[in-house]
Amino acid sequence: MIKRAIVTGGSSGLGLEIAKKLVKRNIQVMIIGRNKEKLNHAVGEIGSNVSSFSVDISCEDQVKDFMKDCSEVDYLFNVAGNGVFGDVREVSRKDIDDVLASNLVGMILMTSNLLKINRGPLKIFNIMSTAARKGKKDEEIYCAAKFGARGFTEALQARYKGSNIHVTGIFPGGMATDFWAKQDRDIETFMDPKDVADQIVKIVDEDKTYTSELVIERP
Repeated sequence: MIKRAIVTGGSSGLGLEIAKKLVKRNIQVMIIGRNKEKLNHAVGEIGSNVSSFSVDISCEDQVKDFMKDCSEVDYLFNVAGNGVFGDVREVSRKDIDDVLASNLVGMILMTSNLLKINRGPLKIFNIMSTAARKGKKDEEIYCAAKFGARGFTEALQARYKGSNIHVTGIFPGGMATDFWAKQDRDIETFMDPKDVADQIVKIVDEDKTYTSELVIERP
């Protein structure tokens, strides 16, 4: 039986690389993003066994509408997120809302709405950041959202312990993606998202073991 996966933030960066590797494992992938042009380009890159959906995951109505045909899903990869960086004294309420919406609210809405209709075993992979483990200068709002995502992940693990629903928290360090390039970071020493995706997809098919937490850092 072909398995199905949802990947948020699947039109670029780490989400796209995860989607590519899942398809190679004969997993049917649904990628979610907001930009239709980027989604179409991603579908072209991935090729077969993939479909795309333009969804704002922080909008409850859009998430619920998307979930209508998702009762039989094996994997949920919550990858989507964005950041606002710099002096916290210059952060606006809109900045705060945007960061929380993409990194935390969207993760909660996607997860909770899938759990409402889920009919069988489910593996949830919440991809966060090392910013969910340690506060960093100029990343105060980003860290706040990621710490919240970590708390949500750990609470889910407690709720579903011993069940057929497995929740994994994944904490990658900086990757050479457009996300960080736009922040004027020197990404030459950052990790290749393809390598990070390799590490994540390795634990997808775990049967007799269960990885509850995975930290991926630069050597």
